[in-house]
Amino acid sequence: MKRIDYTMKVKQVGSDDSTAWNEDTHEMVEESVSNEEHAKSIIKYFNDTLKPYEKARELVSVTDLNDTGSPVNHVWNKVSLVTETGGFDRMECENCGCTGKRFGLRSFVQIDPKYRKHEYNCPNKKVS
Repeated sequence: MKRIDYTMKVKQVGSDDSTAWNEDTHEMVEESVSNEEHAKSIIKYFNDTLKPYEKARELVSVTDLNDTGSPVNHVWNKVSLVTETGGFDRMECENCGCTGKRFGLRSFVQIDPKYRKHEYNCPNKKVS
């Protein structure tokens, strides 16, 4: 399993690209799945399960959010003594102080909303 983080640009079928919007995606997938394959599967599922009032969508482009040069990774430490109700551990980055939750035995941490701007790169200094 690996984590993929990308933005897909989507539009309604038949409309021009100026009406397209962005949707960020953060998922755990099999190692062999690319961002574009995953995005296409999301659009296909949406189109296969349309409600009567919804319009079909098509994929315009996919941008890898992890492709930012040389990102600095967070260094996570568990700060909760025991696993919390809900099956997660509270985590904190020792470099910047960002906090988040790690569910089960997964290797990635879901960053708390307050620190979302630091989700992909650790600023390597304490943030508040």
